[in-house]
Amino acid sequence: MSIRDLCRLLVLLSVTAPWASCADPASFDVRVDVRTDYRPGRDFVGTKTTIVPMAGDAGTDVEAEERLGTEGDFLAGERIANFSGLGPGIHLVSVSLIGSGGEVVSSRRVSADVRGSSTVTVVITQSCRDQVCPAEGDDDSLTECAGGRCVDPRCSPEAPELCGDRCESDGECPAASACTRGVCTDGTCLVAPDDDSCGAARICDLEDGCVSIDGSCAPRESLCDDGVDEDCDGVTDCADPDCAGASCDDGVFCNGPDHCEAGRCAAHEGSSCERLCDEGGRRCVDCNDDGNCGAPVEGAWGPCEAAIDDCSGQGVRRREVRVPTCVDGGCTEVTTTQTEACPVPRPEGSACGGDGRVCCGGACSRLDSNDHCGACRVSCASIGTTCAPTGTGGFGCVGCTTDAACRSILNGAATCYGASGPAWCRCQCPIDGTICDDGGCGPGFRCNDDTGFGPHYCF
Repeated sequence: MSIRDLCRLLVLLSVTAPWASCADPASFDVRVDVRTDYRPGRDFVGTKTTIVPMAGDAGTDVEAEERLGTEGDFLAGERIANFSGLGPGIHLVSVSLIGSGGEVVSSRRVSADVRGSSTVTVVITQSCRDQVCPAEGDDDSLTECAGGRCVDPRCSPEAPELCGDRCESDGECPAASACTRGVCTDGTCLVAPDDDSCGAARICDLEDGCVSIDGSCAPRESLCDDGVDEDCDGVTDCADPDCAGASCDDGVFCNGPDHCEAGRCAAHEGSSCERLCDEGGRRCVDCNDDGNCGAPVEGAWGPCEAAIDDCSGQGVRRREVRVPTCVDGGCTEVTTTQTEACPVPRPEGSACGGDGRVCCGGACSRLDSNDHCGACRVSCASIGTTCAPTGTGGFGCVGCTTDAACRSILNGAATCYGASGPAWCRCQCPIDGTICDDGGCGPGFRCNDDTGFGPHYCF
């Protein structure tokens, strides 16, 4: 008897035990969901769930819950049990699918570390029907099976990192029979049946394909174009000797590999089926490869664009490309975006960045630095001066001593000007106010004649 049960008994008897504390230990609720591609109502009629505390403060109680009935979407996941009052620690959750005769159809265990109220999802796949785990060459810890692979018992949709290799798309998951398709759900391959493909009074069986709803077999193959093995002899439609001489193709079914020639549904006497065969060689489809859907359609290139502060001269332009793609036997268009490099002229001295900077030497630069003072490539550092405001609306190399030093970084008309305060380098320009760009300060500067007398300077 656990401490919890003993305390409940003492409360009922109004007895206090001085040696025992009846404060409830931490307890949590655990909900159990099952996800399976076994068919509810056909492959199983109920479930049995047990939870066994293995380590921690969980105690030694074993709890079980059975559920009869199979209503719900078990392929997507269905709630089958709720446990309450569980202590923290490792619990082993075991789920069995129960057949109509009370037999266990399939089962799976998941090891869950309970640290709070939570949900444990147990995935049971038909691909594990004959799998023994661990398989030869596997690590001894891979004791459970999911999606046809041996996995760690802790593997679940809540702990996908413990599941090893996982699928990412339906295309990676094989079908189990002609009327099924593989689906990838939370990284595990399951099988989805398609009853509609089997016609009236037929149902899709995971192993046997289309069968009669009541499971009975006809004495012979009666219909040779429905994809159903009526006589349960393992061969279908035109592949069955019962259909010898029959015109099988109906524009829907290819009816076996013998009637799928070079990837196309073969036309026989009395048949107009000229469509393609799917990858399984069974069903007539519009396409079985992207190449059947036509060539990509390219849109017009958009404008060449570059970031506002990019002076590299290179940009990017984009266009949409509509790519015909084959999906489930039908053609559809997938739109993608294509990019390519293109030129974006940014002349020296052109504005960039939107904050007074200009392009200098392929970079978006400020004109108040020692490398670019008042104009691109005017390096005050090269003559031992410092870039600073001139007091006349711009920046110059302040601290010059000779005209020659200024001319070495500007032009032959430059002077070391110092009417008052520290001297700074400036270049002379004509009084007519033209741009000082012929050997002078460069584009974007104009001649300052606000003082009314020469020499004038660029700013």
